[in-house]
Amino acid sequence: MKATMYTLIAASLLFLVVACSANSQSQDTNAVTGSDMPLKITTEHASSQCGPTVTTQWISSQQQFETLFRATQQQMISPALPQPPNIDFTRYGIVLVSMGQQRTGGYVIELAQEDLAVSNDTAQITVRWREPGPGMMVTQVLTHPCVFLKVPRADYQLVRVVDQENKVRAELTVSQQAD
Repeated sequence: MKATMYTLIAASLLFLVVACSANSQSQDTNAVTGSDMPLKITTEHASSQCGPTVTTQWISSQQQFETLFRATQQQMISPALPQPPNIDFTRYGIVLVSMGQQRTGGYVIELAQEDLAVSNDTAQITVRWREPGPGMMVTQVLTHPCVFLKVPRADYQLVRVVDQENKVRAELTVSQQAD
C-alpha cells in the first residue's frame, strides 16, 4: 500500500514538473505578443489585376489601406467592385505584396503559412510565388497579381517576405504605431 502511494505521489510530481516546463516553453516562444496564442496572418484580398507596380508595402491606417485597395481595383471591369474591409490598425498592419505586370495569366501570390515567425526583431511571412511552367496553357492577357495580408503587430521592425523556396522576395521596415 505504501509503495503504491509513493508511486502515485512521484507520478503526480513528475506530471507537475512536465506541465510547468511545457507552459514555460510556450510563454517563451510567444513572449513577443504577451499571450500563448500564435501570431496568425490572414489574407484580406487577393487579385490577378492589382496594378503594374512591383511593390511590397506596410499599410498602417484605414485611410491608406482604402486608397491602395481602390487603386488596385482600377484594373477591374466590374460594376460591383469589392469594398475594403475595416481593420483594427491598433492591433494589425497590412502588407501588400505585388508581382507587378506579367505578360500572361498563371502568376499567383498567396499566403503559404498562417503563422507569423518572429525572431531577432524580424517577422517572416511565407508566400507561394507561383509562375506558369514551360508549355503551360495560360490566358494571353496582362495580369498584375497581388495579395493584401493582415499581420498582427508585435515586437519587430522588419518584415521579410519569402517564397516557398525560402527566396527573399522583399524586406520592409515597419512602424508599430497606427497612423
